[in-house]
Amino acid sequence: MADGSEDLDHEFSFKLFAGLLAGILTSVLLIGIAVAEKTPLTFYEAMTAIGVLASITLTGTLAYLYYRMSQIQDLQREGSERQADLQRDLAENQEKQNELLELQQEMRELEYQPKLLIDEYEIKSTGVELKIRNLGRGLAEHIAVRPNFHIPNIPESHRVHDPEAASDDILHAPDEVFYRDPDTGTEYFPMISPAVRTEGEEFMSKRRRGGMLSPDEDAVTFISQIQFASADPGQNGFSGVFPSQFFSELYGDGIREIRFYLDLVYCNELGEVFVSPIMGRSGELSENTALDNIEKLRYGSTGTRGEVKENVEANQTYPPPR
Repeated sequence: MADGSEDLDHEFSFKLFAGLLAGILTSVLLIGIAVAEKTPLTFYEAMTAIGVLASITLTGTLAYLYYRMSQIQDLQREGSERQADLQRDLAENQEKQNELLELQQEMRELEYQPKLLIDEYEIKSTGVELKIRNLGRGLAEHIAVRPNFHIPNIPESHRVHDPEAASDDILHAPDEVFYRDPDTGTEYFPMISPAVRTEGEEFMSKRRRGGMLSPDEDAVTFISQIQFASADPGQNGFSGVFPSQFFSELYGDGIREIRFYLDLVYCNELGEVFVSPIMGRSGELSENTALDNIEKLRYGSTGTRGEVKENVEANQTYPPPR
Protein backbone atom coordinates (compact mmCIF):
# COMPACT_ATOMS: atom_id res chain seq x y z
CA MET A 1 0.00 0.00 0.00
CA ALA A 2 2.77 2.46 0.92
CA ASP A 3 4.81 1.74 -2.20
CA GLY A 4 1.78 2.39 -4.45
CA SER A 5 0.99 5.72 -2.81
CA GLU A 6 4.64 6.80 -3.11
CA ASP A 7 4.63 6.04 -6.85
CA LEU A 8 1.47 8.08 -7.30
CA ASP A 9 2.96 11.00 -5.34
CA HIS A 10 6.12 10.89 -7.45
CA GLU A 11 4.11 10.79 -10.69
CA PHE A 12 1.91 13.67 -9.48
CA SER A 13 4.95 15.79 -8.57
CA PHE A 14 6.60 15.24 -11.97
CA LYS A 15 3.43 16.08 -13.87
CA LEU A 16 2.94 19.18 -11.70
CA PHE A 17 6.49 20.31 -12.39
CA ALA A 18 6.16 19.79 -16.13
CA GLY A 19 2.80 21.58 -16.20
CA LEU A 20 4.06 24.51 -14.18
CA LEU A 21 7.16 24.85 -16.35
CA ALA A 22 5.13 24.82 -19.55
CA GLY A 23 2.64 27.26 -18.08
CA ILE A 24 5.34 29.66 -16.94
CA LEU A 25 7.07 29.66 -20.31
CA THR A 26 3.81 30.20 -22.16
CA SER A 27 2.73 32.93 -19.75
CA VAL A 28 6.08 34.71 -20.06
CA LEU A 29 5.86 34.68 -23.80
CA LEU A 30 2.24 35.92 -23.95
CA ILE A 31 2.70 38.54 -21.25
CA GLY A 32 5.85 39.81 -22.91
CA ILE A 33 4.01 40.27 -26.19
CA ALA A 34 1.06 41.98 -24.46
CA VAL A 35 3.27 44.30 -22.43
CA ALA A 36 5.30 45.25 -25.49
CA GLU A 37 2.09 46.22 -27.32
CA LYS A 38 0.44 48.12 -24.41
CA THR A 39 3.46 49.91 -22.88
CA PRO A 40 6.30 52.07 -24.15
CA LEU A 41 8.71 49.28 -23.14
CA THR A 42 10.32 47.43 -25.91
CA PHE A 43 9.64 43.74 -26.28
CA TYR A 44 13.14 42.93 -24.97
CA GLU A 45 12.68 45.10 -21.87
CA ALA A 46 9.25 43.63 -21.21
CA MET A 47 10.60 40.13 -21.53
CA THR A 48 13.46 40.93 -19.16
CA ALA A 49 11.11 42.22 -16.47
CA ILE A 50 8.75 39.31 -16.84
CA GLY A 51 11.73 36.92 -16.88
CA VAL A 52 12.74 38.15 -13.46
CA LEU A 53 9.24 37.49 -12.15
CA ALA A 54 9.19 34.11 -13.87
CA SER A 55 12.54 33.23 -12.36
CA ILE A 56 11.23 33.99 -8.89
CA THR A 57 8.12 31.95 -9.59
CA LEU A 58 10.18 29.06 -11.01
CA THR A 59 12.50 29.11 -8.01
CA GLY A 60 9.56 28.87 -5.66
CA THR A 61 8.09 26.04 -7.74
CA LEU A 62 11.40 24.14 -7.71
CA ALA A 63 11.70 24.62 -3.96
CA TYR A 64 8.22 23.15 -3.55
CA LEU A 65 9.08 20.21 -5.79
CA TYR A 66 12.31 19.55 -3.89
CA TYR A 67 10.29 19.57 -0.69
CA ARG A 68 7.85 17.07 -2.18
CA MET A 69 10.71 14.85 -3.40
CA SER A 70 12.22 14.95 0.08
CA GLN A 71 8.88 13.84 1.52
CA ILE A 72 8.69 10.97 -1.00
CA GLN A 73 12.24 9.86 -0.16
CA ASP A 74 11.36 9.90 3.53
CA LEU A 75 8.30 7.78 2.80
CA GLN A 76 10.39 5.37 0.72
CA ARG A 77 12.98 5.12 3.49
CA GLU A 78 10.27 4.45 6.07
CA GLY A 79 8.77 1.84 3.76
CA SER A 80 12.16 0.10 3.38
CA GLU A 81 12.65 0.13 7.14
CA ARG A 82 9.16 -1.31 7.67
CA GLN A 83 9.89 -4.01 5.10
CA ALA A 84 13.21 -4.84 6.79
CA ASP A 85 11.45 -5.01 10.18
CA LEU A 86 8.81 -7.29 8.67
CA GLN A 87 11.45 -9.61 7.20
CA ARG A 88 13.27 -9.67 10.53
CA ASP A 89 10.03 -10.51 12.34
CA LEU A 90 9.31 -13.27 9.83
CA ALA A 91 12.81 -14.71 10.33
CA GLU A 92 12.39 -14.63 14.11
CA ASN A 93 8.99 -16.30 13.85
CA GLN A 94 10.46 -19.00 11.58
CA GLU A 95 13.28 -19.59 14.04
CA LYS A 96 10.79 -19.93 16.90
CA GLN A 97 8.71 -22.36 14.83
CA ASN A 98 11.84 -24.44 14.13
CA GLU A 99 12.69 -24.47 17.84
CA LEU A 100 9.13 -25.57 18.62
CA LEU A 101 9.35 -28.38 16.07
CA GLU A 102 12.68 -29.53 17.54
CA LEU A 103 11.19 -29.46 21.03
CA GLN A 104 8.19 -31.47 19.86
CA GLN A 105 10.54 -33.99 18.23
CA GLU A 106 12.56 -34.28 21.45
CA MET A 107 9.36 -34.82 23.44
CA ARG A 108 8.24 -37.53 21.01
CA GLU A 109 11.65 -39.20 21.34
CA LEU A 110 11.39 -39.06 25.13
CA GLU A 111 8.34 -41.28 24.86
CA TYR A 112 10.68 -44.00 23.54
CA GLN A 113 13.63 -43.22 25.84
CA PRO A 114 14.65 -46.00 28.25
CA LYS A 115 17.18 -45.42 31.03
CA LEU A 116 18.65 -48.51 32.64
CA LEU A 117 20.05 -48.38 36.15
CA ILE A 118 22.30 -51.19 37.39
CA ASP A 119 21.30 -51.87 40.99
CA GLU A 120 24.02 -54.47 41.50
CA TYR A 121 26.23 -56.85 39.58
CA GLU A 122 28.36 -59.93 40.23
CA ILE A 123 31.27 -61.07 38.07
CA LYS A 124 31.39 -64.85 37.63
CA SER A 125 33.92 -67.16 36.00
CA THR A 126 32.49 -66.89 32.48
CA GLY A 127 30.08 -63.97 32.68
CA VAL A 128 28.22 -61.41 34.74
CA GLU A 129 24.93 -61.30 36.60
CA LEU A 130 23.13 -57.94 36.66
CA LYS A 131 20.11 -56.61 38.48
CA ILE A 132 18.66 -53.86 36.32
CA ARG A 133 15.70 -51.51 36.47
CA ASN A 134 14.32 -49.19 33.77
CA LEU A 135 13.83 -45.63 35.04
CA GLY A 136 12.94 -44.22 31.62
CA ARG A 137 9.66 -44.02 29.72
CA GLY A 138 10.39 -46.41 26.86
CA LEU A 139 11.07 -50.09 26.40
CA ALA A 140 14.73 -51.17 26.51
CA GLU A 141 15.53 -53.74 23.84
CA HIS A 142 18.52 -55.91 22.92
CA ILE A 143 20.08 -55.62 26.36
CA ALA A 144 23.62 -56.94 26.09
CA VAL A 145 27.07 -56.79 27.66
CA ARG A 146 30.22 -55.60 25.87
CA PRO A 147 33.72 -56.09 27.32
CA ASN A 148 36.58 -53.88 26.21
CA PHE A 149 40.29 -54.09 26.74
CA HIS A 150 43.32 -51.86 26.52
CA ILE A 151 46.97 -52.86 26.67
CA PRO A 152 49.26 -49.90 27.39
CA ASN A 153 52.93 -49.82 26.47
CA ILE A 154 52.79 -52.06 23.41
CA PRO A 155 53.82 -51.07 19.88
CA GLU A 156 51.05 -49.42 17.89
CA SER A 157 51.43 -52.15 15.25
CA HIS A 158 50.25 -54.70 17.85
CA ARG A 159 46.84 -53.06 18.17
CA VAL A 160 46.15 -51.86 14.64
CA HIS A 161 43.90 -53.69 12.21
CA ASP A 162 45.76 -55.20 9.27
CA PRO A 163 43.53 -54.78 6.19
CA GLU A 164 45.77 -56.99 4.04
CA ALA A 165 45.33 -59.98 6.34
CA ALA A 166 41.59 -59.62 6.94
CA SER A 167 38.83 -61.29 4.97
CA ASP A 168 36.43 -59.16 2.94
CA ASP A 169 33.58 -60.54 5.08
CA ILE A 170 35.09 -59.64 8.45
CA LEU A 171 32.34 -58.32 10.74
CA HIS A 172 34.23 -56.20 13.24
CA ALA A 173 35.10 -52.53 12.92
CA PRO A 174 38.84 -51.94 12.36
CA ASP A 175 38.94 -49.28 15.09
CA GLU A 176 37.81 -51.83 17.69
CA VAL A 177 40.93 -54.00 17.48
CA PHE A 178 42.75 -53.77 20.82
CA TYR A 179 45.38 -56.47 20.22
CA ARG A 180 46.92 -58.18 17.21
CA ASP A 181 49.18 -61.15 17.88
CA PRO A 182 52.52 -60.29 16.23
CA ASP A 183 53.26 -63.98 15.52
CA THR A 184 49.92 -65.31 14.21
CA GLY A 185 48.25 -62.04 13.07
CA THR A 186 45.10 -62.97 15.02
CA GLU A 187 43.13 -59.84 15.92
CA TYR A 188 41.12 -59.46 19.13
CA PHE A 189 38.22 -57.07 19.58
CA PRO A 190 35.13 -56.62 21.81
CA MET A 191 32.23 -59.03 21.41
CA ILE A 192 28.65 -58.05 22.27
CA SER A 193 26.90 -60.84 24.16
CA PRO A 194 23.13 -60.85 24.77
CA ALA A 195 21.84 -60.58 28.32
CA VAL A 196 19.10 -63.08 29.21
CA ARG A 197 16.40 -62.54 31.79
CA THR A 198 16.29 -64.98 34.67
CA GLU A 199 13.04 -63.73 36.22
CA GLY A 200 9.95 -61.72 35.49
CA GLU A 201 7.91 -61.67 32.32
CA GLU A 202 9.89 -62.98 29.32
CA PHE A 203 10.21 -60.62 26.33
CA MET A 204 11.94 -62.88 23.84
CA SER A 205 11.19 -63.65 20.20
CA LYS A 206 13.00 -65.24 17.29
CA ARG A 207 13.48 -61.83 15.71
CA ARG A 208 15.10 -60.25 18.76
CA ARG A 209 18.41 -60.95 20.43
CA GLY A 210 18.96 -60.05 24.04
CA GLY A 211 16.50 -59.31 26.79
CA MET A 212 14.00 -56.52 27.15
CA LEU A 213 12.95 -54.44 30.13
CA SER A 214 9.83 -52.32 30.42
CA PRO A 215 9.60 -49.21 32.62
CA ASP A 216 6.53 -50.79 34.25
CA GLU A 217 8.58 -53.62 35.79
CA ASP A 218 10.60 -53.77 38.97
CA ALA A 219 14.29 -54.63 38.95
CA VAL A 220 15.00 -57.80 36.96
CA THR A 221 18.06 -60.05 37.03
CA PHE A 222 19.92 -60.72 33.76
CA ILE A 223 22.89 -62.97 33.03
CA SER A 224 25.34 -62.71 30.18
CA GLN A 225 28.44 -64.54 29.07
CA ILE A 226 31.55 -62.44 28.55
CA GLN A 227 33.77 -63.22 25.59
CA PHE A 228 36.24 -61.47 23.39
CA ALA A 229 36.18 -62.07 19.66
CA SER A 230 39.14 -63.23 17.62
CA ALA A 231 39.58 -63.17 13.86
CA ASP A 232 42.32 -65.17 12.16
CA PRO A 233 43.95 -63.83 9.00
CA GLY A 234 42.16 -64.80 5.80
CA GLN A 235 39.18 -66.42 7.56
CA ASN A 236 35.58 -65.23 7.40
CA GLY A 237 33.81 -64.21 10.59
CA PHE A 238 35.20 -64.58 14.10
CA SER A 239 35.14 -66.89 17.11
CA GLY A 240 34.58 -66.27 20.80
CA VAL A 241 37.37 -66.43 23.37
CA PHE A 242 36.70 -66.52 27.12
CA PRO A 243 38.64 -63.95 29.17
CA SER A 244 40.60 -66.56 31.15
CA GLN A 245 42.01 -68.03 27.93
CA PHE A 246 42.79 -64.60 26.55
CA PHE A 247 44.49 -63.47 29.76
CA SER A 248 46.64 -66.60 29.70
CA GLU A 249 47.72 -65.94 26.12
CA LEU A 250 48.63 -62.36 26.93
CA TYR A 251 50.62 -63.42 29.97
CA GLY A 252 52.48 -65.94 27.85
CA ASP A 253 53.32 -63.15 25.38
CA GLY A 254 54.96 -61.19 28.18
CA ILE A 255 52.17 -58.59 28.60
CA ARG A 256 51.63 -57.41 32.15
CA GLU A 257 49.75 -54.10 32.38
CA ILE A 258 46.09 -54.23 31.30
CA ARG A 259 42.86 -52.23 31.49
CA PHE A 260 39.52 -54.01 31.45
CA TYR A 261 36.09 -52.42 30.95
CA LEU A 262 32.58 -53.83 31.02
CA ASP A 263 29.60 -51.93 29.57
CA LEU A 264 25.86 -52.48 29.34
CA VAL A 265 24.46 -51.71 25.89
CA TYR A 266 20.80 -51.49 24.86
CA CYS A 267 18.45 -49.82 22.37
CA ASN A 268 15.11 -48.09 22.37
CA GLU A 269 12.29 -49.08 20.02
CA LEU A 270 13.70 -46.75 17.35
CA GLY A 271 17.07 -48.52 17.34
CA GLU A 272 19.00 -45.74 19.11
CA VAL A 273 21.97 -47.13 21.04
CA PHE A 274 22.66 -46.41 24.72
CA VAL A 275 25.69 -47.35 26.83
CA SER A 276 26.02 -47.57 30.61
CA PRO A 277 29.28 -48.51 32.40
CA ILE A 278 29.23 -51.59 34.61
CA MET A 279 32.80 -51.63 35.90
CA GLY A 280 36.41 -51.00 34.97
CA ARG A 281 39.72 -52.11 36.47
CA SER A 282 43.40 -51.71 35.61
CA GLY A 283 46.56 -53.22 36.98
CA GLU A 284 49.19 -55.92 36.55
CA LEU A 285 48.27 -59.13 34.79
CA SER A 286 49.33 -62.37 36.50
CA GLU A 287 49.20 -66.02 35.52
CA ASN A 288 46.17 -66.42 37.81
CA THR A 289 44.16 -63.47 36.48
CA ALA A 290 40.66 -64.57 35.47
CA LEU A 291 37.29 -62.94 34.99
CA ASP A 292 36.00 -63.77 38.45
CA ASN A 293 39.00 -62.10 40.13
CA ILE A 294 39.44 -59.22 37.65
CA GLU A 295 38.16 -56.81 40.29
CA LYS A 296 41.19 -57.60 42.41
CA LEU A 297 43.29 -55.53 40.02
CA ARG A 298 44.69 -52.60 41.92
CA TYR A 299 43.04 -49.60 40.24
CA GLY A 300 39.57 -48.62 39.18
CA SER A 301 39.32 -47.42 35.59
CA THR A 302 36.73 -45.65 33.46
CA GLY A 303 36.55 -45.69 29.69
CA THR A 304 35.05 -43.20 27.28
CA ARG A 305 31.35 -43.93 26.85
CA GLY A 306 31.09 -41.74 23.76
CA GLU A 307 33.75 -43.79 21.98
CA VAL A 308 32.06 -47.05 23.02
CA LYS A 309 28.73 -45.80 21.72
CA GLU A 310 30.27 -44.88 18.36
CA ASN A 311 31.86 -48.32 18.02
CA VAL A 312 28.64 -50.10 18.94
CA GLU A 313 26.71 -48.03 16.41
CA ALA A 314 29.27 -48.98 13.76
CA ASN A 315 28.82 -52.67 14.56
CA GLN A 316 27.08 -54.49 11.71
CA THR A 317 25.42 -57.07 13.96
CA TYR A 318 24.02 -54.82 16.69
CA PRO A 319 21.19 -54.19 17.00
CA PRO A 320 20.02 -57.20 15.02
CA PRO A 321 17.57 -56.49 12.17
CA ARG A 322 13.88 -56.75 13.00
